[in-house]
Amino acid sequence: MFTDAEASNVEIRKNKAASTSIDLRRYYADSAATATGALKMPRDSIGRVWDRLEETPIVSWLFHWFVRTFAFHVELFLKADEFVIFWKHHQTMPISKIQLRKVLQDGITNSACAHENCISADLFMTRSNREVFVNFVSTHLPNVRFNPGKQSL
Repeated sequence: MFTDAEASNVEIRKNKAASTSIDLRRYYADSAATATGALKMPRDSIGRVWDRLEETPIVSWLFHWFVRTFAFHVELFLKADEFVIFWKHHQTMPISKIQLRKVLQDGITNSACAHENCISADLFMTRSNREVFVNFVSTHLPNVRFNPGKQSL
């Protein structure tokens, strides 16, 4: 799916790394659906909950505190060969949510996708499982790029 040159966006979502169920979506800029009106952006259960919690300032603050304290959220930008390694091993990792997106080469200096298309892996897990994941990355993907804005350390 990520090699579909016609797709303007490709997303793959998985609720748990060990799950065998995957939600696959491809979007095309000039499809019949976009001609008649925009489609709603797909949201997974975590995304829907997040949106609802953001609506109330006190609840939002409490939720952000909870996530900073008990969760680990990170986004990786994987080159094709790195993605193969990640996907081969992902089911052995304690990941609670995976969202994969195709990110097109952008030519922007210091961008993870400056010179080639990448796959963004937006990952969410409990903080107690952080070390397992960090050890995997340091061993198998030592040169992978992170989105520092999404990384919770």
